[in-house]
Amino acid sequence: MPHAMPLPGLRAVPTAWFWGPMSALALALAWALVAVCMAQVERADARRASRRVQDVVVAHCLDQMGNLTVARCRQRFAGTP
Repeated sequence: MPHAMPLPGLRAVPTAWFWGPMSALALALAWALVAVCMAQVERADARRASRRVQDVVVAHCLDQMGNLTVARCRQRFAGTP
């Protein structure tokens, strides 16, 4: 089988015109991944803090209100009768 002849004017080795934009694209994708991961971590931290506050409020309700159940304390602070 004969080998294909390279076309005149085309190089087999990529030049800076290839590696420059590809490097910029790789950096942009890496930055986007880091930004998405940081946003996910911040949202998880906010949910965790919210749960801690809810636990403290329910514990305070149970301590101060005496005979209420956990469900009744949650209803009381959620605003439902």
